[in-house]
Amino acid sequence: PDLGAGDGVRELWPVESVHGGRYYLKRLGPWRNLPVLSEYRMIVHLLEEGVRVPAFQLTDDGTVTAGPAEDSFVLMRDFEHEHIPAAEIPRFEPEVGSATAHLHRAMSRYSQPLGSYTEDIEGNITDGLRLSDDLLRRLDAVRDEILQPLSKLPLQIVHGDLTPGNVLHLAQGRGIGFIDFDHLPNAPRIWDIAKYLSRRIRFRWCQGVPTTVRMDWVEAFAAGYTKVVPLDRTEIESLPGAVLAYNVMEASYNQSIMDGVLTRRMFPDHAEVLQDTLQTIDWQLSNPDSISAAVRR
Repeated sequence: PDLGAGDGVRELWPVESVHGGRYYLKRLGPWRNLPVLSEYRMIVHLLEEGVRVPAFQLTDDGTVTAGPAEDSFVLMRDFEHEHIPAAEIPRFEPEVGSATAHLHRAMSRYSQPLGSYTEDIEGNITDGLRLSDDLLRRLDAVRDEILQPLSKLPLQIVHGDLTPGNVLHLAQGRGIGFIDFDHLPNAPRIWDIAKYLSRRIRFRWCQGVPTTVRMDWVEAFAAGYTKVVPLDRTEIESLPGAVLAYNVMEASYNQSIMDGVLTRRMFPDHAEVLQDTLQTIDWQLSNPDSISAAVRR
C-alpha cells in the first residue's frame, strides 16, 4: 500500500490480502521499550494461555519484522470488534475486568527474560512535572500517601498501556481482546488496572450519560477482576493513588508535548484530552474516597 502518513497520527495502516484476510501494518517507532522479538514471544505465550491477542505474521523469510532495522514493520491480524456506547459500558466492564485478570495471570507465568524496564512510579510523579502550581501543591500533600502502599506490592510483567482503546470487545460475542504489547514493564499488577481506570473516570467518556456513572464503571471492572483474581488489602488501598498518579503522569506528558519540550506526534484532540485529564485530577484530589468506595462495593 501507499504508506503515506498512516491514519494521520499513528503509523498504522489497514491491509486486506487477496484472500480476504484483514490485517494492520505497523511501522515501529524509533523509541522502543523492549526488543520486538520479546514482544512476539510474549504474544505467542499469551495465545497459548488462551488470551485473545493479535498474532504477528512472519515474513516469507521467517522473520518477525520486514524492512531495515531503522525503519521496520510488523504485520498483525485485525480483530473485528464493536464499539460500546457510554451508557452500556457498566454492563460490559465485569467481562473486561475478568479478561484483564486472566491476562495478568498468564503474564505472571511467562518465564523468559524480556529485556524490558521496571516502572519508576516515584520518579514519574516527582521529577519535572509540568502542572500548575496549585496542582503541584495539592499533589505534594498526598504523594507519600500514594507511594507508600505501592512500594509494598510485588512486581510482575504487565501490559503497560492498558487503555480502553487497547481493550477490544470482539464481534459476534467472542469475548475481550487486547492489543499493543510494546511496553511490558515490570510493575505491580494494579498499575495496569490504574491506567485503565484513569481513562474511565475522565469526563469526556460520559457522552450523554451522568458523570456519576464513572464510579459504576470502576465498580463493575473491579467486580469482574476480583471474581477471577482477588485483590488484597494493600492493592485496594493502592489503587486510588495509582489512578491519580497515572493521570498526573499523562497530563504532564501531554503538557510537555504541547509546550514543545518533548517531540512527539500530537493527536487532533490533544488539547481537549489534556484539559479533560487536568479536570479529572482536580476532581480526584477533591474527592479522594470515591474510587476506594467503588472498589469496595
